[in-house]
Amino acid sequence: MTMPVSANLRSVPLATLDEALRAALRGDTARLHELCSLHPDSADFRHLAELSAAGRVALASPHHALERAWEHHGGERLLLARVAYQTALAVAPANREALSGLGILRMRFNDIPGSLTALTRAANLLGPTLQAADLHQTDRELEIRFGILAARALSTLADMINTAADVATVLSRLALPFRHAAGFYRELGMLVARRAVERMKEGDPIQAVALGRLSVILEPGLPEAYSNLGYASEMAGCYPQAYRPYLRGALANTDPSRRAYAYLMLKHLCFRLGLWDQFADLLPHKRNYGPLTWWNTLHPAPLWDGALKPGTSILIYAESGFGDVIQCIRYADYFQAHGMEVHVACDRRLVSLCRLVPGVTTVQAPPCRIGNVDWRVWSFDLFYMIERDPVRTFKAEGYLDLARGPEVGPVLERRPGELLVGIKWTTTDPAKDLPLDAFARLRVHPGIRFVSLQPEPPPAASILTVERPLDGFFGDAEDSFLATAQVIGQLDLVITADSVITHLAGALGVETWVALKAVPDWRWMVERDDSPLYDSLTLFRQPLGETSWDSVFDALEAVMRQRLVAEA
Repeated sequence: MTMPVSANLRSVPLATLDEALRAALRGDTARLHELCSLHPDSADFRHLAELSAAGRVALASPHHALERAWEHHGGERLLLARVAYQTALAVAPANREALSGLGILRMRFNDIPGSLTALTRAANLLGPTLQAADLHQTDRELEIRFGILAARALSTLADMINTAADVATVLSRLALPFRHAAGFYRELGMLVARRAVERMKEGDPIQAVALGRLSVILEPGLPEAYSNLGYASEMAGCYPQAYRPYLRGALANTDPSRRAYAYLMLKHLCFRLGLWDQFADLLPHKRNYGPLTWWNTLHPAPLWDGALKPGTSILIYAESGFGDVIQCIRYADYFQAHGMEVHVACDRRLVSLCRLVPGVTTVQAPPCRIGNVDWRVWSFDLFYMIERDPVRTFKAEGYLDLARGPEVGPVLERRPGELLVGIKWTTTDPAKDLPLDAFARLRVHPGIRFVSLQPEPPPAASILTVERPLDGFFGDAEDSFLATAQVIGQLDLVITADSVITHLAGALGVETWVALKAVPDWRWMVERDDSPLYDSLTLFRQPLGETSWDSVFDALEAVMRQRLVAEA
């Protein structure tokens, strides 16, 4: 096998080095010196000549050649070390230390077959005692090296593991050769778990589930493999089947942050499945998730414990995305109704919008000085602490009051018989984006007038003409959401991808049709065309396994025609 050149021999042609190595091994001093003369400045060739001479000494003392091998191996003169190991083995073929050293060395050259041959010969000399308690230190290192080699051998086959059947193929090739590697099945289980994640990213959740199931069979001690299996099952639309792997991964994980993250994934699944009675047990784990622990010491006020305390004040600290904040700011009115004063800290782009919520006393944008309050709570924690009924949430009818804010948005001119329809076709996730031209199918009546609700202009080649009254307002980041809300408040209907506009229109109580990908965000739950979060929403779901939006727009077109007939 042709080996790559080690770092300290790169100035010498590989073919010349290989020929010199073979001459040294067969004791052909004349040919070795002839090759050395081609590279008179190469200390490596001089070492080769010395080793060739040392080979004759090794006939009487193989330990001498082994010592030279260790010296060169430690000095990173890898080709020279190879000659020395093979010189020692030429005299003493059953020398376990030389076989082990040669196997390790060949691993450095990524010569997996050669390394496996040498290490297997060394291991076979030990027989069934390889894992016995009285193993010599060298033999223990040999077992460790087998594990490392197993990992490297498996990594070379990683690209061929795309299905569960491929795992069986790998087992048939490697299970017997690596019978001495105590960690072989663990390494294979870890590899299959990684491939399951990659298959998930490649858009094949079905194979990700199959590989995930195999990974936990091969190595039941991998908590992350269970969590990955839960996620793959969820993304494949096998929602109930995701519950046990998520729970198993959480229970088995000893790392507090990773365990907390596993519980967060389980909490989201419970949201999707309508198991809202489990929120109380799952939410406390969030405090241990590493990226979120800063919240524990952000402010001296204690965390809200869920008890209503009239006469006290509470700070709602906005977390996550804009849509998440809009969804959960509704609970300001909940506190006010129970005699509590509410202060909000949020992104500056949401300040003017949050002021539209009844019950809000003050709104500030971090980094700001947070005044003295009695309690503090994260905005999304409020949902998990308050809601228990997946049929309908608090303020599902809408809660943003445009009358509470200044008039900053454009006023739409409405002509008789028109149906004003706001549309949003792009999101932060390309898988959720809608084809703009497909909206042209929904203009089934000349009185339908489309209004863009997004800052990006439509593609130049689009066949659809979209009115853009908000163009002059998106440059003002602090009022762009408020201006968008004021435009939505003048519309008859909003049709949108799963984006912040969904929450904004729902919070305003405006009729909204939402196009969802086959496996949507967990908040849209399962097999429902309505949402407990907003009364005004109708959900249109992509069929499981499809990536085309044709069937969604077929349904949207049919409902649009029905609406026009009903209003005629």
